[in-house]
Amino acid sequence: MEKVISVRTPEQSFDLTVAESLPHFYVDGFSSMNVGVPLTRIIAHLAQPPIFGELPPVPGDPERRKAVVELSVPTLQLFDFALKVMQAARVNKETLIGGASKRDELVKEFFEKLLKE
Repeated sequence: MEKVISVRTPEQSFDLTVAESLPHFYVDGFSSMNVGVPLTRIIAHLAQPPIFGELPPVPGDPERRKAVVELSVPTLQLFDFALKVMQAARVNKETLIGGASKRDELVKEFFEKLLKE
């Protein structure tokens, strides 16, 4: 069954209809982005593990990736999305830093750089 999410803020007002079977994609990263006018094309990927029986990768070997989704987004909407991501990251800075493990020192470095701007 579809559901409707209503958003009413000073910045925006809309009703979003969400289908019951909305596709969901997990991606490990973004391999390609062609920024243009009026659209930006983005290709997202999954990192591919070594094939069974293969020798493990050697440092310097290229990472194996598989494209899983391609998005075409109006470039101005993409810029607006990027701004909203940065604003949400600032608002949730303490939670994000607090949840960062030793492996995620990059998150802390990101916020240090962000706050210098």
